[in-house]
Amino acid sequence: LRRQRQMCIRDSDITWRKLNKVDEMTSLSAEQVLGCRERSVLEKFPLWQQGFDKQGRPMVFKDAFAWRVSQLLELTSIEQFIGWHVWTMENLCALCSQRTAATGMTIEKMSVVLDLEGMKMRQIDRNFYMAAKMMADIDANHYPERMGVTLIVNAPRAFSAVWAVVRPWLDEQTASKINIVSGDYRSQIYRIALPDQLPARHHGDAPTLNPLLQDPDEVSENKHSSNNRPLPHLVRGWLDQQSLKLAICSCKSWR
Repeated sequence: LRRQRQMCIRDSDITWRKLNKVDEMTSLSAEQVLGCRERSVLEKFPLWQQGFDKQGRPMVFKDAFAWRVSQLLELTSIEQFIGWHVWTMENLCALCSQRTAATGMTIEKMSVVLDLEGMKMRQIDRNFYMAAKMMADIDANHYPERMGVTLIVNAPRAFSAVWAVVRPWLDEQTASKINIVSGDYRSQIYRIALPDQLPARHHGDAPTLNPLLQDPDEVSENKHSSNNRPLPHLVRGWLDQQSLKLAICSCKSWR
């Protein structure tokens, strides 16, 4: 039965990937996927990749306290936003493959730090829940076992109400990898990664690679260098540190 279920999941995923041309879409720029400037979306939904945990897995930082999903959907459609989420996951999976080749270790998962400091309940509207549910479904159905650990930090007291809604969307194995911390989380994050892999905001020694805090002209120059294909913001930290390029295929459109 287990083998039968695995084959069913695999066949369903293959059909989904073909229907949405997922294997082809990663050569598109973020702007092509979103239909608008990526920086404008990141201002409403900031996240970036930076550093690696103690197991060599990529770390992804998400400033959920600044998420404004309803405002974001004034810039792009929910379908394009979810397409961007898929595009992001594909590039992170490609980064894991690059790390495997570079280190000789099998790296298939990633670690996530979700920061809720100062998050207001008015941000948690219908569009927020809709987008969160769609992303959770995508991850569960098409990127299972990609989560190494998720650390939710600076959780306000009101977050318990949000978690009560979100928790049932997650399978037991996924939920068991999520740790929620309200107070000082240094001991928890140091169990995951060394300080030199963490931005100062998260008790680390490294400068932040959050693209919103970088010079837009410098980012644009990096993206359009004659030596590179357009670089996803999520993997720029790895490329800057290791001078590697993602090997990704070409595509015309996201459908």
